Amino acid sequence: METYSNSLLLLGLILFFGLFIPQLFQRLRLPPTSAIILAGCLAGPNGFNYVQPDETLKLFAFLGSTFYMLLAGFEAEKFHIKVADKKLCILLFFNGLLPALLGVSVARFFHYDWQPAFLLGIIFLSSSIMLVFSYVRHLDIFDTPVGKTLCSLVLIEDFAGTMLIFLVFRSVGPEGRFSLGISLGLVVSSVILLRMFLPELVTFVFQKVEESKDEQEGKLRFVLALLIGTVILYSSIGVHPVVGAFLVGFSLATLPNIALVKEKLQIMGQGVFVPVFLFVLGTESDIKSLVQLPKVGNMVILIIACAFFSKLITGFFGAWVAGFQKSDAIILGLGSTTKLTVSLSAIYAAYENKIVDQNLLSAVVFLSIFSAIVTPLILNTVNYYVRKPKQ
Repeated sequence: METYSNSLLLLGLILFFGLFIPQLFQRLRLPPTSAIILAGCLAGPNGFNYVQPDETLKLFAFLGSTFYMLLAGFEAEKFHIKVADKKLCILLFFNGLLPALLGVSVARFFHYDWQPAFLLGIIFLSSSIMLVFSYVRHLDIFDTPVGKTLCSLVLIEDFAGTMLIFLVFRSVGPEGRFSLGISLGLVVSSVILLRMFLPELVTFVFQKVEESKDEQEGKLRFVLALLIGTVILYSSIGVHPVVGAFLVGFSLATLPNIALVKEKLQIMGQGVFVPVFLFVLGTESDIKSLVQLPKVGNMVILIIACAFFSKLITGFFGAWVAGFQKSDAIILGLGSTTKLTVSLSAIYAAYENKIVDQNLLSAVVFLSIFSAIVTPLILNTVNYYVRKPKQ
C-alpha cells in the first residue's frame, strides 16, 4: 500500500478526523481520545501502513503531549487537599503504593531493566485527573465526600507520578549541571515558589493587560510565553518538558481570573496539538501485539489486567478500610482505574528517549484505551443501580 508522508495533508486529515469522529464517541459517552488513538493504530506502520509520521508530525505530537500535561495541571483549579486526612492516607497506601509495586514487579517479571520497570510502576500508580474530574461532575457527586475524596486521591497520585517521572528521566539522561538530589530539591522548591508567587505575578500582568483592547489575546500570549519560559528553565536543570508543563498548569490553576485563558488553551490544545499527539501515539503502537501469543500478547494482556484490577481492588478495599460504604468504595475503586494523561505523555516521552520498547508502549496505550472506555460504562451503571436508590 502507498504510504502517505506529506505533513500538511496528514495534519489536515488528523484534524478533520479529530473534529467529527469523536462526536460519535461523545454521544455514546465515551472519551474521544480512544477513537483518535485507534485511528492511528490502524493507519500507522503497524496497521494498514497508510501513514508514516515524519519529524513535523512528531514535533506536533511533542507539543501535544506538553499541552496535554498543561491542561491536566489546570484541573487542580480551586481544589484544596487535606494531606493529613486519615481516609486519604489509607487510600494512598492501598490504591497508590500497592499498585505501583505491582507494576514494577510485572515489568521485572518480563525481564525489563529497572528504569522501564519503575516507569511502569508510576503508570500503575497514576490515574487521570481530567477524566476523573469529568466523571465526578457527570455523576453529580463533586460536592459529596466520595467525590471530593476521589478527586483528591487522583490529584495526589498524578502529581506524585509526575514528580517520579522526573526522577526516571533524570536518572537515564545525560549528567546535568546539578546532581540528582540537588535537582529534585530545586524542582520541589520551585513548585512551592510557583504555587505561592506565580499567581501574584500573573494577576499583576493581567491587570495591566486589561487596560488594552486585546485583553484576552494578551493574557493568552503571556501564559504561552510563561509556559515556554518555565519549560526552558526546567529543562536547564534536567526536567522533561511534559513535567514542566504539568507544574505550570498546577501553579496557575488557583488563579481566579484564569478561566477564559484556560478555555482558549483547551481549544488550542484539544483542537490542534493533542489530536496529533494521540494519533502519532497510535501509529507508534503495535495493535498486532495483542495477538502475538504467547510472549508479547500475554505480557500486554497481563499488564492491562493487572493495572486495571489492581486499582479497582485496592481502591475498593482501601475505601472499605477507611470507613466508606460499599457503594462508595466501588465508585472510588472504579474511578481510580482510568489511565490517560500522565500515562500516555510519560510512555510516549520514554519511548522517544528509548527508555521503553514498542511492546511496553503498546501495552500502556491499549491499557489507556481499555480503561477510558470500560470505566465510564461501569461507573454509570454502578451509580444508577447502586448509589441512586440510596440517595
